[in-house]
Order: sequence, then structure tokens, then C-alpha cells
Amino acid sequence: MAGAFDFRFKDQAFSAREKPSGSLSRLAPTFHPPTGQAVRLRTGARKPVHLPIDFDFCGVPSMGTGGARNWAGRPGWRPKAEHHRSLDVRRFAAENMLRPGAWTWRWLDPATEQEVASISIIGTVGRLTLSYTADGEAIRTEVAIVKTACGFGGARPWFQCPRCGSRVAKLYLRAKRFACRHCHRMSYASQSNDICGRTWGKQRKLEARLEANWQRPKHMHLKTYARLLAAILACEQARDDWLAGAMVRLMGGLDDLRKRFPDLAGV
Repeated sequence: MAGAFDFRFKDQAFSAREKPSGSLSRLAPTFHPPTGQAVRLRTGARKPVHLPIDFDFCGVPSMGTGGARNWAGRPGWRPKAEHHRSLDVRRFAAENMLRPGAWTWRWLDPATEQEVASISIIGTVGRLTLSYTADGEAIRTEVAIVKTACGFGGARPWFQCPRCGSRVAKLYLRAKRFACRHCHRMSYASQSNDICGRTWGKQRKLEARLEANWQRPKHMHLKTYARLLAAILACEQARDDWLAGAMVRLMGGLDDLRKRFPDLAGV
């Protein structure tokens, strides 16, 4: 019987539609890297210079010690896992897509909800076959499904990385191939956050527990509400302190700043 359903997974909306022929068509969200990630390097310096900006940003590429030849030194930047399309075995298990059958997984643009990419999946016992096209090249990859026993019964499914064979929950698409995060040498965006990024992330989680404009939700204890407000104010204070210190360092230090601005002699 044909039907359309709406789902929500970790605050990311997507939909699934079952075709009359029996094959399932799955629609899932995608992640796009933010635009305008500027590279700021000091001339002749080995390390990147992060200007004090009050919003999240990722690390910038820099060359380590050893010159500009291949594999000289250690690069200071890695691609971020959140910026690449991925397949999550937990979502597949929740949608009963690890059984024998045929599906089409589609990534949608979160702004326009238009399809931006798709992949055909054929499921067999303990294995998924991925068929897709990348830059005009038809690619077919087999991914094994392994299971580990849970403490209170049942089994937990995992993807087996096609490259290294390790058990992982997610496979990421990069350079036309699906593999685990370690094989693609990816890192999480949070690993490149500075104090501004970390405090903004923490503050967003705290604000999600409150109503609009930091209002106390109904039935929340006053002590809990006061603790959340104090934590939010601490995040803003830490961010302001870091920005003030960064401005001082950029302007040549506090001593030089006092000479240029005599009114700050007592600071």
C-alpha cells in the first residue's frame, strides 16, 4: 500500500515514501560546509593566526616544519566529518533497511528540500551493496554488516569499513569512496573550535533548555533555572575575556597599548 510518512531524527527533518512496487525510497538530510571560511596566515609564520571573531569558525590549513614538499611536516587542518555526506547504520536499523531488499537513499538540501544526491542500496544477509555515480564514474561498493551482543540481550549492528575493516557507525563519502572517519583522516568540527566556538556550543545547549529570551519553562525548579542562567552568563563572560585578550595581543601587548592610550594607564 502506497503511503507517505514524515520522520524527525535528532532535530533533522526528513521523509520517507514507500512505492507501490514494494521498493522503498528514503529521503535524508545532508550537510554542506559553511561558506566564507577565510584563510588567515601571517607572512613567514608557521602557525595560523586566528583573528578575534565572535562566531564559530574552523581551523585553517598551515604547513608544518619541513618546507612545502609532500608529507613534509604535519598539516594543521583536516576535513570535517560534518561537512561530508554520510551513511549511519543506526538510522538504517531504525528504518529496517538492513534486511534484504532494494532502496534509494537521497540527500536533500536543507534550505530548499531539493534532492542533491542519491545512492542505490541493495541489501542481502549481512551485507549492503552501494551503487552510485561520482564525477561520471559508476562505482559499486560492498559494505559488510557485523553485530555485537548487547548486555541485556539483542545485538547492535555496525558497518565494517571497506578500507580498514574496523567496526564503525558511520561511513563518510570523500574522494568518491565510502570509508570510516579515520581512513579519510577526518576530524570533528568541535576539535578545531577555539574558546569562542566551545562557549557558543555550550551556550546553545543551555539555551535549548529554556524558553525564548531565557525565560523559565513551566514546572522548572528555580534552582535549576538559576544554575542555567549562571552557566550562560559564564559562557558570555569567558568569550568576552578571550576577545579582549586577543585584541590586546593583536595591538602589540598591554604595555604598548598603555603607551598609545594614556587613559588606560590605570588598567
